[in-house]
Amino acid sequence: LSCEGKLNEKNESLNIGDLGAGTGVTSIAAAKIFQNSCVICTDGCDEVVELARENVENVAKEETNDTNRDTDIDPETHNIGDSIVRVCKYWWGDGAMLRELRKCKGSQSHASFDIILVSDCVLPKLY
Repeated sequence: LSCEGKLNEKNESLNIGDLGAGTGVTSIAAAKIFQNSCVICTDGCDEVVELARENVENVAKEETNDTNRDTDIDPETHNIGDSIVRVCKYWWGDGAMLRELRKCKGSQSHASFDIILVSDCVLPKLY
């Protein structure tokens, strides 16, 4: 991510998927580095997804000083900088990432990712 100037020189909105995000720190960093983007933060474990959600929520609250989030706002949508971060459980091939991207960008938008972040992501034994 240290070459963000080269990756996004036009400051365009990017669609970023984070597979196996764990604590959510890479999703948070991507949201801060690639402003005006949509970041989908995922993991396959319910407990880890909840941890990532809490971390994303805490960073979003710190940035806005908003301790009383408007209940009309989608609770899964978090603003970090000028970016939107959505956290969800993703199991290989279940389509959750693209569904979340459509929610982030609007259902009529083209749903594809510009950047996929993956670290220590292991496909479980399926046989």
